[in-house]
This record gives sequence, structure tokens and C-alpha cells, in this order.
Amino acid sequence: TKTVESALKQTYQNKEIIISDNASSDSTQKISLELARLNKEIKYIRHEKTILQNEHWQKILKNHASGKYVIFIPDITIANFIYDKMKIN
Repeated sequence: TKTVESALKQTYQNKEIIISDNASSDSTQKISLELARLNKEIKYIRHEKTILQNEHWQKILKNHASGKYVIFIPDITIANFIYDKMKIN
């Protein structure tokens, strides 16, 4: 949830946060559904069987993402510099 919290704190206002679950077997689904319920900026998408990461992201882009810009955040180490990147553009 730290990655989602960091994404939510970004000051770029027109954001859509997609939690993309590639058939996890942990509590990702339960936590993500609750986060999406609590915040309208969050969408939760789950693949029922594991697919290659590239294919997984392509499906998200093609079928679910609606923004002009896309940033994939696989973990918290990347999430903290989004705002700086958005300021450049």
C-alpha cells in the first residue's frame, strides 16, 4: 500500500491509478478492492492467470488506461519521483 499511498499524494490532479494484479495468491486482491472502494482515482484490475509482464502491461494500456500519460510503478522506489517527471513536461 505504500506505493499506492505515494501515487495518491502526487500533486498532478488528473490522475488515474490502476492496481494491476497478475494473479497474485496473497492478500493483494482484498487490499486493492478496499483501496478502490475508498478512492475514486483507483481502479483494480485482476488477471486470473499469470501472464508475462509485458503482455500484462499491454492489456492494461489497451483495455483500462484512459490517460494521456502513463507511468508504470512496479514498487515504491519509483513512485517518489513522479511529480518531478511531470514538472518537466
